[in-house]
Amino acid sequence: MDEIIKEFLAATQQDLNQLEEELRAIQAGKTVSEEILNILSSSIHTIKHNAGFAHFQKTEALADGAQVLIDEISPVREQPPPELVGSLQACISAIQENLQSIATT
Repeated sequence: MDEIIKEFLAATQQDLNQLEEELRAIQAGKTVSEEILNILSSSIHTIKHNAGFAHFQKTEALADGAQVLIDEISPVREQPPPELVGSLQACISAIQENLQSIATT
């Protein structure tokens, strides 16, 4: 496997882990602060940017969809609806599945 792809996979997994950790905290009742929104936005933006650089269009598109969902959280400034968090988690799961596919090809 190409070294750039290995680095992409490792960095993306790290960002996905951060996203999952924050989403679990939000589901447990953690207040969605500006700091949390910045972490979510930064992590997904990095995934989207790196996927574009590596020419993984499906990953980039999934990350773009997740970014749209994160932007829906921003104006709320309170507990986001469970459906929104669930949709964001589904995007993260789809990105993880896509990463597994990339890793095995």
